[in-house]
Amino acid sequence: MKESTVIKIRSMLVYFLLLFVALLIAYTAVYTFNVKPNGYQVISQKEGAITLQTYTIFGMKENAIIYSPPENQQWKVGYLVDLVSDQKLQLLLFFATAFFSLFLFLSIVRKGDTVLYSLYKSGIIAAVIALIPYINNLDKIQSILNGS
Repeated sequence: MKESTVIKIRSMLVYFLLLFVALLIAYTAVYTFNVKPNGYQVISQKEGAITLQTYTIFGMKENAIIYSPPENQQWKVGYLVDLVSDQKLQLLLFFATAFFSLFLFLSIVRKGDTVLYSLYKSGIIAAVIALIPYINNLDKIQSILNGS
């Protein structure tokens, strides 16, 4: 093999390793340590009512909310459970993208490129785009809890 091919293969393996490490850190944060900034967690679900635990922006427990929909809107309880369970996957996607972009940013800056070019090249905007479904999910949960 040519030396340039070996260098390309080695750099691709390093990027795959960085992606794996980013996924591992994100999985550990979301599923093991239960980090949910401004998120919710189902504490208990009874017929016609649900109790949700809220979290602060730093992922600390805030207070419990008991939600009982009107008689003709019992489907909202199941919908809330689905929305709350979707949060973990959305946060996993966001954290993995953010950590991988951070790793790329640091490696590009280390090579000697400018900070602005490194921000552009690392794809940090992808982490912002990965945050949009989570924000939409929180908005849907909040609108159901507020009764609209």
